[in-house]
Amino acid sequence: MYKNADHERVGYGVCRPYEWDPSIKGIEIGYIIDPQHWGKGVASHIAKDLMKKVTPQPSTAVYALIHDENIGSQKVIQKVGFTHFHKTTNQQNTSIWRFGY
Repeated sequence: MYKNADHERVGYGVCRPYEWDPSIKGIEIGYIIDPQHWGKGVASHIAKDLMKKVTPQPSTAVYALIHDENIGSQKVIQKVGFTHFHKTTNQQNTSIWRFGY
């Protein structure tokens, strides 16, 4: 859980094994931001913090799943070094983003 200077909950971040597609091996990062804190840099802060906790290795890629209509989150994940990898086949309107490629 992430809190602001006033100790209010502003969002959550997670690092976990990537499990959406068994043919892909790696780590997934994700975050959820309280809507009242959208547009304040919270998502960027959490994404950067998560990437500090995950050390990408050549044999272990880092992924993020983002809904196609969530342009703000796509911009955030691009800022920390992710590029669009491919559209999912098992999640509606969701794409996989991969760190560093």
